Formats: sequence, C-alpha cells, structure tokens
Amino acid sequence: MQSLVFSRMEESLIEPEALEAAITLSGGVFREMAFVMRTAISNALRREANKVGASDIAWAASQLRNPLLRLLSDEDFALLREVQDTNPLRLPEPEKNARLLHILAVLQYANGPDWFDVHPALKGILEGE
Repeated sequence: MQSLVFSRMEESLIEPEALEAAITLSGGVFREMAFVMRTAISNALRREANKVGASDIAWAASQLRNPLLRLLSDEDFALLREVQDTNPLRLPEPEKNARLLHILAVLQYANGPDWFDVHPALKGILEGE
C-alpha cells in the first residue's frame, strides 16, 4: 500500500503515522486506500496544511463509516460483531449476508484459506468507541 501511495505523492507530504493509519483503515483494499488518500488529501488542502496528518485520516474514516452506518440494521450489527469476534472461514447465511460483502462492511481475505473480518472503519463503532 505504501508503494501505491508513494507512486502518486511525495513521501514528505504525509506523516508516517498517518500513512500507517490510512493503510490500516483501507483494510487492504486498493479502492478503499485510494478513497482514504483522496479524502485525506482534500481535507489537508482545505486546512491549508503542508502534510497529510492523523486528523485527515480520521476525517477520511468518518467519510467511509457514515455511509455504511446508514445501510446497516441492528441485525447486521449483531452479525458484524460475530464476524469481528470469530473471523470465520465462511460467512453465516451467505445468501442473506452477501450484501455486507457487496457494501464492504465485511471484507473477505484470501491469504491462505479465505476468512472474513469487519471493515476497519466500523471496528470502533462495534467496540463501543
């Protein structure tokens, strides 16, 4: 993910901890990383900052999280908590819950046997942040 970022911007334009936060927030999904960086850079420009910082990544996180929250039901949150706690190899009731994959509330990882986790932008909400 660092290579993706540094192929599009100078390393000196982002604080190292902000870059790490952006990478974590992306969940390993290149499209999400592009959104995070575009949103964070826009926020930094709006602030007239010289570098993308942690507050810009936090802003990007809210821009990822808020649209997802509008789409999730109480039943979805219960399933997301289960997925976060167990990182299952199969998504329970795949026909019913495929929508969560489609909207990227749940991410599927294929590094070894496939497994699932909650999008990092939602984790704080599930942990009662």
